[in-house]
Amino acid sequence: MKKLIVILLIIITCNQLQGQIISAHANTDKPSYSIGDYISVDITISGPASFKYYFPDETTISTYDIISSMPIDTQRSDDRVILTKHIIYSIYEGGDVYFPQVAINYQSTSDTAQHQILTDSIPLHIEAIAVDTTLAIKPIKSVLDVTLRNHKWILWVGIITGLIIIGGLIWYFFLRRKNIGPIAVPVPLKSLHERMTERLQQLQSKQLWQKGQLKTYYSELTDILRDYLEERYHMHAHESTSDEIVEQLERHPDTRAHASNIRYLLNLADMAKFAKSQPLADENTRAFDHVLNFIEQTREIITETPKQE
Repeated sequence: MKKLIVILLIIITCNQLQGQIISAHANTDKPSYSIGDYISVDITISGPASFKYYFPDETTISTYDIISSMPIDTQRSDDRVILTKHIIYSIYEGGDVYFPQVAINYQSTSDTAQHQILTDSIPLHIEAIAVDTTLAIKPIKSVLDVTLRNHKWILWVGIITGLIIIGGLIWYFFLRRKNIGPIAVPVPLKSLHERMTERLQQLQSKQLWQKGQLKTYYSELTDILRDYLEERYHMHAHESTSDEIVEQLERHPDTRAHASNIRYLLNLADMAKFAKSQPLADENTRAFDHVLNFIEQTREIITETPKQE
């Protein structure tokens, strides 16, 4: 009986430890490139979904030239999360090089200290352009003799062009003023609230979820929400996970009341994105209404200051 209890405790402990395993790695699409090729690098960390993960600034990862960098992609499975950063580099020197190790910090909810995990370095071979040194150096071309021609026509073209310009200036500054119509009033720039509302109306008119395109529907809907949060509250919404966005909303006094609705929307979006479930029609409509109501109720009110006479 004691042996059975010990075995059960070992199994439970192993399962708990397995849920806390954190792994990180970096990989490229191939091991060898030519000088100037695009080198696609994926930096991935996998661990418990309750942990917080901090990727380093992309400019500090390596000294190679950065061509482009994509936002962090988030994948969830049960109680785990996989975060992937995709960066494209280019190297302009031939030889065998190494893509350096990448240090990623993480922090558990029950620990105030941050810990660090390193990816493996990646060996790369950069193929230099071959130069055939056996070929003879070609001679320098001799100076060509140029026959001078009569270019009086250029003078006449210049005179006629000058007269046309002078006539145009006279018309613009003296004759045109008599026929000037009413001054056009500049169209005022649209506010953030107006721009985001228009984008929501355009998304609604596409009827994506009605056509079965749930992943595209929730991707565009959450993009509108993240753009609004970045411009309205200066949050790094595109680089944050769903839980981090909700946490920032709960801390802000203007958005705290909407945090639960936004959490509901982001959870639906994650499920639709990773095909874990298919939201129902009323859930799709409710998710849209949550974003629309959030933008309506947190819109910035701009008041004009009365002029002093």
